[in-house]
Amino acid sequence: MVVYCDVDGTMTDAGAKGWGNPRPKVIAEIKKAIAGGHFVVVWSARGRRYAREFVRKYGLQGAWCMPKPNVLVDDNPDIRDAPHMRKLSPEQVEETGLGLPSK
Repeated sequence: MVVYCDVDGTMTDAGAKGWGNPRPKVIAEIKKAIAGGHFVVVWSARGRRYAREFVRKYGLQGAWCMPKPNVLVDDNPDIRDAPHMRKLSPEQVEETGLGLPSK
């Protein structure tokens, strides 16, 4: 299985305000998933570096780290939107593209 797990508000009790207090049961389950050979990605809207710091601080060796996506393309309409992430269907991408800014 592939598990994506957010940091702030998920593995801690804080939103994007700082480290917050860890949620030991959630962290223990993520460690169990890693030990069980599952592919675990820890992500944060605060970026990859922040996710890596969290992984090191709480001993989640073996987890991959990445920032949360800004755009999600998926055919499942039940995946919830987030304020910082646009969710697009394949049909929307076909009709209007991704709508990414130029670099």
